[in-house]
Amino acid sequence: MDCDNKGSRAGPTFQTAYDKLRHRGKMTLQLGIMQLMEEATQEAVTKLNFKEGKEWKFKQSVELVKEVFAQSEDESIRKKALELERMVEYPPGKLFGIVEERKNSRSQRRSRSRSRRSRSRR
Repeated sequence: MDCDNKGSRAGPTFQTAYDKLRHRGKMTLQLGIMQLMEEATQEAVTKLNFKEGKEWKFKQSVELVKEVFAQSEDESIRKKALELERMVEYPPGKLFGIVEERKNSRSQRRSRSRSRRSRSRR
């Protein structure tokens, strides 16, 4: 699902409903976003002919994304999850628990602590 603001694959109906909620204010957006996500989930379930049908809920989709990402750390899953969170104005990681990867953060921390230790020994 492409989650850009053009609504190309997210669907014009979803994008229009989301924009209406957003323009009504933050409280309305927060209350309506989960219902909107449930509707989008049901639309996807119907299109994909899931055997679970109407029993499949958005929460299950979130858990599935978390599980698949935990097993594979697939960069395309990270990208789409972050795009969706950004689109609905959630902080990165709030929905899916997937955060943007910080390159070399571990090695930078090590070198900083090593340099601090060497300074303290002087």
